[in-house]
Amino acid sequence: MLEMVATHPQYRRRGYIRAQVNRFHEMVSDRHFDLSIIWGIPYYYRQYGYAYAIDGRYSADSLPASAIPDAHQREQSPYKLRQATVDDASVLVQLYQ
Repeated sequence: MLEMVATHPQYRRRGYIRAQVNRFHEMVSDRHFDLSIIWGIPYYYRQYGYAYAIDGRYSADSLPASAIPDAHQREQSPYKLRQATVDDASVLVQLYQ
């Protein structure tokens, strides 16, 4: 998660923010993350190729299940939710790590 990146006014226009964003990209790539989250100045990160995927009204880096919209009556939801079981433990441990 990249958030609240700032530069002291006396050190601006030297490429420090760009260097931090580039390092963030390297870390996301090296670690094979499927998702990265950026909070910050609205539309600022467009210059780095980002667009808003969800509204940033949630104060945490998760999306509560209640915020997932229901599929329209004629649509089938692409999501299937179920409780984890003991058989899922090894996969969950790998994902957590």
